[in-house]
Amino acid sequence: LRLPDVGELSNGLKVLTVPDESGMCGVGLFTRAGCRFENEKTCGMSWLLERMVCKGNTKYNEEEVLQMAYDLGGFTMVAEYREAMYYSAQCFKWHLPECLDMLTHIAFKPTFDPKGLEAGKLQAMMDISFQYRQPSYVLFEHLHQTAFSGSTIGHRHWPDPEDIANINAADLHAYVKQFWHPERVAIVVSGASQDEVKPILEHIFREMPPFENPKEEVSSEKAVYTGGSAMIYNEEPPPTSDEKFQDRNHTHCGLVFQGLPESHPDFMALVVLQEYLGGGTAFSQGGPGKGMYTKLY
Repeated sequence: LRLPDVGELSNGLKVLTVPDESGMCGVGLFTRAGCRFENEKTCGMSWLLERMVCKGNTKYNEEEVLQMAYDLGGFTMVAEYREAMYYSAQCFKWHLPECLDMLTHIAFKPTFDPKGLEAGKLQAMMDISFQYRQPSYVLFEHLHQTAFSGSTIGHRHWPDPEDIANINAADLHAYVKQFWHPERVAIVVSGASQDEVKPILEHIFREMPPFENPKEEVSSEKAVYTGGSAMIYNEEPPPTSDEKFQDRNHTHCGLVFQGLPESHPDFMALVVLQEYLGGGTAFSQGGPGKGMYTKLY
């Protein structure tokens, strides 16, 4: 496995490249953002921002973003996790300048026009409702909150509908300025070299206004595993689940142990053990109902 070449743009943004001769490029823009770094004031920002990816920016409107994604092959992704967020795309190498231009404007220069913002809010609220129809998702949400006492990684990942409703365009612009800032962002490109990628990015960022320093510092509090227990009793029947073989009246429970960081010498042994025990997706041979179904992670 080849390690990436690491470079830096004149604005301080990190660039990682893994050149090869495939003729294809994978592009990813990663930043340290997510519910881990949010508070009651900013709760739901990353959740909503994920759903604003195609709503237009200072260079491309919504239709142009969708058309570009289609022209580049239609393989674009956006995702936010508890402590990271990314935009990614795959393209032929000769489309790399257009691909980088599209993703950087989506990430750094969104517009959040009223129509697009309302559509994004509606989608965000629908997705929150969908999550609560998945018992295993609800279980892991409570497990994180309990294991880290509701702080850092234990912050609420799913905002309340009221949190989403209270977010306005100014709030999102402030969030982007704070978290999509060179000191927190890395751009990763496979299929091209530093000499090929850096001139393209330098040209793109020269056409953008310079980055402003964030007005507020992001919390750097270390995640501390505390453990604990939580019992949630529903007095009302839960909504019908979307999961196959799922009984709405089942009791769902989880038992969690502190894991190991990637830097630990026993990390790979733990990964192998996890897969051996099931990895979260293993049915016993013969399908459901014929043995243990494990969701061990």
